Amino acid sequence: MVAINNSPISFEALSEEKKKYYNFLYRDRQEYLPVSADKYIVKKLESNFPNAENTDVLEIGAGNGRNALEIAKKSYNMTAAELAKSGQDLMIKQAAEYKLDNLSTTGEDFLKNKNKNKFDFIFMSHVSQHFDFKDLNNSLKSINNMLKTNGVAV
Repeated sequence: MVAINNSPISFEALSEEKKKYYNFLYRDRQEYLPVSADKYIVKKLESNFPNAENTDVLEIGAGNGRNALEIAKKSYNMTAAELAKSGQDLMIKQAAEYKLDNLSTTGEDFLKNKNKNKFDFIFMSHVSQHFDFKDLNNSLKSINNMLKTNGVAV
């Protein structure tokens, strides 16, 4: 439980507020932000999984797709999880422009651990700082459960 304006609010309600915020953030963007992926993440992925075509990657909190699009361009099987529909729409449009059929987007909250898919590489960039300790701990457990044997989480 967290508080906004000194009023308690559940994590589920907070998630709904975050969806509204990010939908608003991406809604009116006509131009894309530069696709400039986090070099550390890309380097870590490539060093652990040089065979891109057989590697399943999940980004949690993909935003407008700056990391997901760059990784998909390198032929990795990319799943981009973004709660904001407007962020998903931006990624879908850009993926079509780049003719990327190896990028899928979803609004599923992967951190609730309901997904049965397994991934070789899972990462979050600028996401975990929004969690309190309990939520972060539960999220890390969920990520661990989604990793394939010898998978890597960043």
